Amino acid sequence: MSGIPPISGDVTTPANAAANAPANAAAGTSASTGAVILTTVAVAPADRTVDHNTIREPLQPIALWELADAHFAFDSSVLLPSMTADLADLITLVRANAGSLLSVFGHTDTTGNDEYNKVLSGRRAMALFALLTRRVDLWEFLFSHPHGGDDWRRDGNFALAMMRVAVKDPTELLPRAALFDRFMSALSKGPDGKSFGLPTTAFLGKGRDPNGKADFQGCGEFNPLVMFSAAEQKDFQSPSRKDARDTAGEPNRRVVVYFFPSGTVVDPAKWPCPRALEGTAGCRKRFWSDAAQRRAFQVRRRTVDTDTDTFACRFYDRLANERARESSFGHFVEAFVHDERGRLLANQPMVLVRADGLRVAAVSGADGVARWVRLPRGKVEIGFAGDTHYPEPEEPNLVIPPTPPKPTIPVEPPDPAASIREEGSNKKGLDASEVAEGRIERLERRTP
Repeated sequence: MSGIPPISGDVTTPANAAANAPANAAAGTSASTGAVILTTVAVAPADRTVDHNTIREPLQPIALWELADAHFAFDSSVLLPSMTADLADLITLVRANAGSLLSVFGHTDTTGNDEYNKVLSGRRAMALFALLTRRVDLWEFLFSHPHGGDDWRRDGNFALAMMRVAVKDPTELLPRAALFDRFMSALSKGPDGKSFGLPTTAFLGKGRDPNGKADFQGCGEFNPLVMFSAAEQKDFQSPSRKDARDTAGEPNRRVVVYFFPSGTVVDPAKWPCPRALEGTAGCRKRFWSDAAQRRAFQVRRRTVDTDTDTFACRFYDRLANERARESSFGHFVEAFVHDERGRLLANQPMVLVRADGLRVAAVSGADGVARWVRLPRGKVEIGFAGDTHYPEPEEPNLVIPPTPPKPTIPVEPPDPAASIREEGSNKKGLDASEVAEGRIERLERRTP
């Protein structure tokens, strides 16, 4: 660890790094973004004016970007020129989320040794961090300190040969540091073609830890998106099935960049993830109690989207949950469904029409609240399912456990703007409401 160039202190970034740092928001991006979901907390009463409750916002990602395994050399932290288009998407996302703070997480597949994979994933995260911050010295460290198969000098210095072709240096005149710098410039260009770089202060740890704690880390094989079945795993043990195994495990080999809201503050000393090149002991301290079962190859194949139990680390699992399992999420709406007397209606089928026209179903819970999540920005319309104005929903809604019903519900006057209007004997109109984080709308079902 002592040989890693320090992350903190003065760093060299391109002359235009400040201009390319998170700034003016850009419209539209292929990566997923979303608002921070509001959290309900319980606080205790204070009996003196000097007492107070301290509420810390949970660590909530607002966006993510993922770099696929195909953009790394196999079993290596060497980045390939094929990543240029994907990196342009990341640059667009950075500019669209002005002031947000980044953290890089590397992942491997479930093949091999835990300790080896932990460090390999950390080296991949370090390589990407170095590219984004234009830290040539970190690439020099990776080049000079091989890790098993991750040897930039293997196969006749394949990494340097690939870079020289990419930057058109066939005569090998460029010294290694200059070659790294020019290759970084060739890779890190935004959609406008301009070179891009970020200061370390654009990352969650802000470069305060000399070895990048909270800025970049590796999860190894502990948080896969796909877990093979026991039969598949047995089949893949055959040397003849190596290529099939590598292909099947490709989704697990990824590097994910999470975006956190501007103003998020973390203490690197308290950050739960071990440093990129440290072993797995720190990771294991954060395992779920059933981590052994989660990591076992079971009767059938499991995926994070359908089974939600493939991540062994509870910290990363919760982080990904806040980010909707590394998939897109947006705003959400809660609607209190009640009759004209103010009595809440449980188990009432509802339909929400999203801003893009897609209809999404929900059923009010025991507390009389219907909930919708992953909504795009804009207007939404809500009505009772079964009315002629609301055809069958096209998409099921993500289920959110309802909160316990309150013992008493105060009767409030109907809100004309949020009530279902009668339009004929069997047709009711739609109510439009602006989607905002946690905004609550009241819906009233009137008796004909």
